[in-house]
Amino acid sequence: MESAEFKITDATAKRNVKRYACCPEPYIDVTYTLELKRRTDHATHFIMSPCIICSLLIPFIFLLPHGTNDKILYGIGQLIANVLVFGEFEAIVPHAYPRVPTKGILFMVNLVLTGLALVFTVATISVWKRSQKKKPVPGFLRTVFLGICGRVCFVHRDDFLLDLEADSQSPLEESNDSTERDAERAGKLTAAAEWCQLAAILDRMLFVLFSVFVIITAIAQ
Repeated sequence: MESAEFKITDATAKRNVKRYACCPEPYIDVTYTLELKRRTDHATHFIMSPCIICSLLIPFIFLLPHGTNDKILYGIGQLIANVLVFGEFEAIVPHAYPRVPTKGILFMVNLVLTGLALVFTVATISVWKRSQKKKPVPGFLRTVFLGICGRVCFVHRDDFLLDLEADSQSPLEESNDSTERDAERAGKLTAAAEWCQLAAILDRMLFVLFSVFVIITAIAQ
């Protein structure tokens, strides 16, 4: 009867003859040595494939737009999917395995990366929400992220400023307020646009960082 999980790659038999002082007749036994190989087709197609897909989808949480709950829902869905796939993998691995399987390490890394991605997503959403307070971005963050990283990531403040002006009740050029109030309102819109720009830059950097880490982890496994 052929096993669906293992196949015999080699089999040897050795005849042993042993005599004891108590008895004149010899005692004969045969030692069989079987070399087994686990069939990996099932694990590869039904366990590892979903794991790799979930791993590749982790960085895309940072490409979803702010202002909605899609990022959080996406992260929670990713976490649940990884837990379910890890449970399926744990069910087929012998519990008496002497060490943690290499593929099991990949599952645990996926869980950690998904959790970290969810934490960083909450942080970037918090940065985005600070645009509603319309307070200026601190000087250090403006110099490092909005200046250097903004140019590297191709994220510009004017893109968000135009959207904020469009969402405003009345554009600056059509405002009937005094010049001072126009300047104050322009400053608040600029501060809000800078917070949105900072959140977008952090998302872009985290997407690249997580993508590189996921690819390296997949290759290492």
